[in-house]
Amino acid sequence: NAFIDHFLKQVFGSYAFWAKRYLAMYANTNYQQLPTLVIYGGRGTGKSTFSQLVSDIYPSLATDWSGHEGNFTPEAEKKLAIVEENEAGGDKGQYKTLKKYTGQPYLRVNNKYQPEYLVPNNLNIILLSNEPVPLFVEKSELPTDESNNQFFVHEFPKMEGTRDAGFGQKLRARLGHYVRTELKDNFKSIGSDHTRYGIPVPVTGAEKRLFANNATNIELEAEER
Repeated sequence: NAFIDHFLKQVFGSYAFWAKRYLAMYANTNYQQLPTLVIYGGRGTGKSTFSQLVSDIYPSLATDWSGHEGNFTPEAEKKLAIVEENEAGGDKGQYKTLKKYTGQPYLRVNNKYQPEYLVPNNLNIILLSNEPVPLFVEKSELPTDESNNQFFVHEFPKMEGTRDAGFGQKLRARLGHYVRTELKDNFKSIGSDHTRYGIPVPVTGAEKRLFANNATNIELEAEER
């Protein structure tokens, strides 16, 4: 357990305990909306390693996703959708899709050659990016209340030292025990009085910068006046 806790401390810093609570909720609830994780940072900072760790909790219920709602929506039946190297940082449509996917009680599933149908929404999303502005957001919608914050935005710092090529496998080997013990105990401490996104979601400095940096030219001109 200490091995995984140390990794969370490395990548989440002061938010490591919050990240553990997120994992506890993910591992022990269904149909409980959790915040969208927006994680950015340079290559080799552990973004993919962390998302793979979450994915390995329920491997068959995780999928890679483009970040856009397409003609076919198999991701709607999953518990976790991971957007690797998000390339739609300036795409307003993606922002609307993420809000829809995390705000509706049911999602529409459209698989090729099959009729559409609705399923209860159990989907959680992790968006990864190398860019300092990883996602388009509406500047005016910056959350002010951690009980109603849809996004957890965090920059992973550069990891010091030589990377261990087998590090991911070492995390995976310890994950089952971590879920059954550390995350189970942590979940019990959370209680049942959940906020809209399961647990209070801190409005991080990275989130404030994200919303500030999404100002349009018209908004910037208006502020200057």
